[in-house]
Amino acid sequence: MLPNDRAASVIASQLIRAAGSVPANIAEGYGRFSQAAYRSHLSVARGSLFEAESWIDLLARRGYISPDTETQLIEECAEIGKMLTVRMKSLGDAPKSYARKAGPANG
Repeated sequence: MLPNDRAASVIASQLIRAAGSVPANIAEGYGRFSQAAYRSHLSVARGSLFEAESWIDLLARRGYISPDTETQLIEECAEIGKMLTVRMKSLGDAPKSYARKAGPANG
């Protein structure tokens, strides 16, 4: 638990915002139905992930979290970053649009 002071509160708030931006951008990009938009949003998500890492680093530098906690959180960020990178690279083989064509039902 973080101390009840202004600095810890601000850092925690920024970390929560950055971390929350990762899945939000993934979802928004996927919802755009365009490979380019999806890739762009994955890139933004990756940027937010790196921002979250910087807030984790600051928490550790200020002594708000232990080195073990910092290591664990940074390792988890790195794993998520790898997944985002793999997905971004895989989009080169994906169709240009994720939209399904409307038409009569098969049957």
